Amino acid sequence: MYCPHALAGDRDEDIMDLPEPSDLIPRLVRSHNALIGAFEKQCGLHLARWRLLFCIGRLGQCSQRELAHSTTMEPAAVTRILADLDRQGLISRATAQHDARQLDVTLTPAGQALVRETAGRRETFLRAALEGFSDAEAEMLDELLGRLQTNLATLR
Repeated sequence: MYCPHALAGDRDEDIMDLPEPSDLIPRLVRSHNALIGAFEKQCGLHLARWRLLFCIGRLGQCSQRELAHSTTMEPAAVTRILADLDRQGLISRATAQHDARQLDVTLTPAGQALVRETAGRRETFLRAALEGFSDAEAEMLDELLGRLQTNLATLR
């Protein structure tokens, strides 16, 4: 590995004394990437798109703001994905009756059919992803990831 300071004989003792980094962050990133890829392969839909479609289906007519809050996705990402889902005919967006600045979103019949069709594949995917985990371990994983998410939210 090239290190210009080593060539000059200028070894930085402070950096050399740092503890070896934990593999936790890279493992979380690899797990996230594997989850996204496997979900898309199994369900035929990117996870973020599925989350939005599912949330719209559960909430019925809802605002883009409600979707961002319910899915904890960034509002700009929600807007971008919804525009694509609208172009695909899976959702419809209309100006809210109570506030002309707000768009309400609903599933089209094609969107409803897609959510019903992929819901079973999602459950199969989750069972396969958690294969070998006891119910207690799956619950503990959910709790630990929730605590990690809460801790990370305070660092923003």
